[in-house]
Amino acid sequence: MSLRDENSLPVAIIGAGDMARQMMMVYKKLNRPITAIYSRTPSKAAALVEELGLKNQVTVYDSLLNLWEHDIARYVYIATPNNTHTRYALDVMYHGREVLVETSMVLSVQELAEIDTAIRVEKRIFMEANTALTSPLIKRLTKSIKNNTTDKLGIGKISIVDIDYCIVRYREGDVITLNKFYNRNFGGGALGDVACYPLAVAVRILGSDLQFRYCNLTVNSKFDVETNGVAYFEGPNNAHVCIKFSIDDSLPCNLAIGGNKGHILVNDFPRSTIYTCHQLETQPKVIDIIDQIRMEYDLSPDEFKTYKDVALAVQILEFEEAVASGYVKCYLDNLTNYYESTTIVRLATEMRAHAKRTIEH
Repeated sequence: MSLRDENSLPVAIIGAGDMARQMMMVYKKLNRPITAIYSRTPSKAAALVEELGLKNQVTVYDSLLNLWEHDIARYVYIATPNNTHTRYALDVMYHGREVLVETSMVLSVQELAEIDTAIRVEKRIFMEANTALTSPLIKRLTKSIKNNTTDKLGIGKISIVDIDYCIVRYREGDVITLNKFYNRNFGGGALGDVACYPLAVAVRILGSDLQFRYCNLTVNSKFDVETNGVAYFEGPNNAHVCIKFSIDDSLPCNLAIGGNKGHILVNDFPRSTIYTCHQLETQPKVIDIIDQIRMEYDLSPDEFKTYKDVALAVQILEFEEAVASGYVKCYLDNLTNYYESTTIVRLATEMRAHAKRTIEH
């Protein structure tokens, strides 16, 4: 048996949009049984199942009650608009399943409290599918950096982490159009859809003890959402963090980690396995770890050709490992990055509150 198949679990899907399609394609490559899919538009779910050649495997449900009664999946993957994540996740847990939910897992500390209660009462495994938190590249950099004192990367003590991240949904020539999910009613916007990724990298590198210092948000009055933002934080050992995020600008999506002996650059960090190490008075060293990742997770380069496929596969495999470990060990060893995810919610909430106070005054 392949190492990646030891913890194989059947999965049910809630949602039938683009993210659900991408994940279902990866589940198929991993030979994971997709037993069911639910969407408020059953015809859309049926079309997706047909498109992926899964008609004889996946049951399309038009009612979650029917899914809970008849489906055998051990866990549910949720890929719906952000404002529905909490409602669906609670429903899943209170019906005896584990939860893998897309980013952002919740939109407020109030929703987080509801999720936390359900996790403890039902003793369920809960994980946010945040590619920045599960990124093998970011994990390797973090392991080398350790507590900001180990110099395995050759850049010395970390003094600054600078992160840019941008998503532009639609572009026609020079015209950028925000889609309906950026409407506040759908839980969208730069904080809900974008800031969680650079925040996740900052938390992964420096830990959960990040202190908010300042932020500035630009709000689109038509959609009543944040479209651009810049925020500053302070980490352990006086390390400083700057993140810039946008849903309408063309930021480069880069990560820079600066130390007193050099710095590291990761171009397009959400989709990269390559980083460049710049040490003082030496030539830049480019390192690509894609082959290491595939080997570690037993992923065939013929099947998993792109890093996007590799990144999503890693999410699935790590979630399955967390489920297999059991409730106590999962949270004791933080196998689902749950504590990092809660820190991201806290920081995003502080940013929004600060911006609101600034606008009101």
